[in-house]
Amino acid sequence: MFRYVVLLIFISSIGSAPNANSQTLVTQEDECLGVDPIPYYDGRYSFNRESWRRFRANRHYYGRCIEVTPPTEELKNTWDGVLPPGSIARVGRPTIAGQEFTEEMTRDAVADLYYGNSDDKFAASYLAHEFELAAASNMDSSTPSLIGEVGRALNAFGQLVTESIFQTSFLIDSSNDESIADLNLHFRSTIEGSSTQYLVSYALDVQSEEYRNRTLALRFGDPFLSDLVLASSDSERFELELGGADFEFNWLDTVNPGFARSSADVVDEDGQVLVRLSISYYKTSP
Repeated sequence: MFRYVVLLIFISSIGSAPNANSQTLVTQEDECLGVDPIPYYDGRYSFNRESWRRFRANRHYYGRCIEVTPPTEELKNTWDGVLPPGSIARVGRPTIAGQEFTEEMTRDAVADLYYGNSDDKFAASYLAHEFELAAASNMDSSTPSLIGEVGRALNAFGQLVTESIFQTSFLIDSSNDESIADLNLHFRSTIEGSSTQYLVSYALDVQSEEYRNRTLALRFGDPFLSDLVLASSDSERFELELGGADFEFNWLDTVNPGFARSSADVVDEDGQVLVRLSISYYKTSP
């Protein structure tokens, strides 16, 4: 059986009118949306952490965030497997990540939260989806134990959607605090009928003129995804433009669908990883 891949690219520049044909997902989060922020203060750094589940757009959203509180104005943070490592939360722009799932399967989880400019950390609890936890130890591949569950869920719902959502800030040059870049990125996979659709939507801003011309790109850790990109272009990665863009690509095969968890890395022109995003998605099992 022949398999085909289709890559569609929609690009909009800063200040331009929205593309009527675009499927833009990305929005500016800007705030933590939980109801029970948990404060933390160690005499140097002050911040809130939040984790929540809520129902939106007919899906269950599992959100997590780090938000600085006075007197702290900026905080480097890494919540292992929960938020992008090496993120920088600052006043008016918290670090946010979340996963959307068709079905609700909530579990209590704990992960180390590193903060500040040292190795300070503590064990921080959060709400997780069962698929995330089951796939966490099997990165970059479908999780065999979930293939049957995904198939049953697809039969029940007729369509499965999972979306990974990020708001993160990071340094383009680790030696220069002025090289900060702001990224909002959504990655959605949808299984429906005979195809699986993948959609990447992002907004990117770089504050310093010195770094606005640096080449940044998005590179998938899973060869399955990078091969889909390569099949329709001359590169395994998407170049990220200032302003934002949407990228859509389809896999026309839904036999034995499974749940996968891997990375989407923002890299510089030398291929150095600047920030790593842990994405969840559906794909055909090998």
